[in-house]
Amino acid sequence: MSGDINCMSGDVYSWQPGESPLLISIPHDVREIPMDIAARMTDAGRAILDTDWHVKRLR
Repeated sequence: MSGDINCMSGDVYSWQPGESPLLISIPHDVREIPMDIAARMTDAGRAILDTDWHVKRLR
């Protein structure tokens, strides 16, 4: 690779048809924490400083 961060070598994936269902996992941005769960979290956890703020843009 050159210094270009947009340069990729090779395929990102290889398609292989199969018989099983396809499972796609996408992280959530954790902006809304249910109150019963938040009550068990530390102040640092409830501050959600490490959330993925831009996940919703991936749709």
